[in-house]
Amino acid sequence: MRAFLLLLSLLFTFVASPALAGMEAGVLAFENEDFDAAAKAFAPLAKAGNAKAMNYMGRVLEQQEKPAEALAWYLKAAQKGNAEAQSALGRLYDAGEGVERDEEKALSWYAKAAAQGDDDAQFALGEHAEDDLNDNKQAQHWYEKAAAQGNADAQYRLGLLLINDEAGAVRDVPRAWVLLSLAAEGDIDEAVQARDVLELEMEPVELRSAEKMLQAWKKSH
Repeated sequence: MRAFLLLLSLLFTFVASPALAGMEAGVLAFENEDFDAAAKAFAPLAKAGNAKAMNYMGRVLEQQEKPAEALAWYLKAAQKGNAEAQSALGRLYDAGEGVERDEEKALSWYAKAAAQGDDDAQFALGEHAEDDLNDNKQAQHWYEKAAAQGNADAQYRLGLLLINDEAGAVRDVPRAWVLLSLAAEGDIDEAVQARDVLELEMEPVELRSAEKMLQAWKKSH
């Protein structure tokens, strides 16, 4: 029995290694913006049913400004449960890129991705709740989830909610400062100004508390 399991393990390694090598080569090419090489590496894996490779094919085709073809690959990956592809589909349907704009489908795909923890989808649902539904409670729910994963856009929008007296959220100035600071470090330019203006209005004790919270966040993330 042990010999059989060893043989099975070796066989799996032999089969998986080419796929792993192809995936690694594709990711490296993608990160180096060599999209032709990335497509060449991902294509056989995607055609063989690898959901991660399918999602990458969608990303490659988007970079090559072929949104309709990208959407087709995202759909294949999304149907296999790939959260990043589901989020990308939501974005394409939301923007009407490569497909007719369909808010209902966009929200459906965002919801599937958000349920799997995709922070971009969570942020998109929060933004929809705040901007389109005027439902700040639901917006805060989704922003909290995305912000906890380091999503800078969600940190910024959540920070603003926590200092907006009309937003319906419990006002929390120190935490808002922390969130705006994190968003500023995440290259959200508007967050820099918002944090600096807020800081001028804060009591010294509030600022000290906020600075401690920020350091605690950085140590735990």
